[in-house]
Amino acid sequence: MNTLFERYGEDIRLLDAEGEKLRDSTGFVQPMHMEKLSAHRSATPGGSVRSEEFLLIAAPDAFAGTGAEKTVVWQSRRFTVMRAEKAETPPGAAHWEAVLCPEGRRLL
Repeated sequence: MNTLFERYGEDIRLLDAEGEKLRDSTGFVQPMHMEKLSAHRSATPGGSVRSEEFLLIAAPDAFAGTGAEKTVVWQSRRFTVMRAEKAETPPGAAHWEAVLCPEGRRLL
């Protein structure tokens, strides 16, 4: 799984609440359409994407699991981390899944 992130992942930067850099990593960011973090695995009807939410699938080293990561910077865009979970499916293929909201916007 790490090779996948190294080869195809895009650069992301994680910042703390004060905007200080915590670490650089790689991941994939895509629009998200449902409220549950695991719901991105299901198919969606055309046109149902909610543009205010994004899903980040990140390399195992992206988050420390401390909750200090408050902001993700991707392609010069800043996102607030709404929640993040470590996922291991299949076993041994650890990665992080996070729900992001563009900085300055509030989710309903």
